[in-house]
Amino acid sequence: AKDYTITAVACDKKYNTQSANATLTVNKATPKIDVESTVYNKTENTNMTLNIKITDDNDNNVVGNTNIAVKLNGKTVSNSAVAENGVAVVVIDISGNNAGVYDLSIVTGANKLYNSASMTDVLLIQE
Repeated sequence: AKDYTITAVACDKKYNTQSANATLTVNKATPKIDVESTVYNKTENTNMTLNIKITDDNDNNVVGNTNIAVKLNGKTVSNSAVAENGVAVVVIDISGNNAGVYDLSIVTGANKLYNSASMTDVLLIQE
């Protein structure tokens, strides 16, 4: 949260000048993370594409750039992705992963407008 001091001044030839101060507190929002699909077929192409959407409380895409980290079963598989205005496409190499069920975690970094956020889902890799 960041506090700002607001000053209002009213003046007129007929009246004494009046002023008032108030403090405005602006809180960072905590975004929501959504992944388009968490079921992937492992074929000759061993890359998995995650379409990630980051939104605010009103389901509007967040503004600006947001750093993203992706983990499979707790192991970081991408930490250099950046969402631009709430949208990111992250390509993950799954050649070393067998078919099965994995824990998928996505974490966003905090910035001047938003708190960090995280989500966990089940990822299914099929052959």
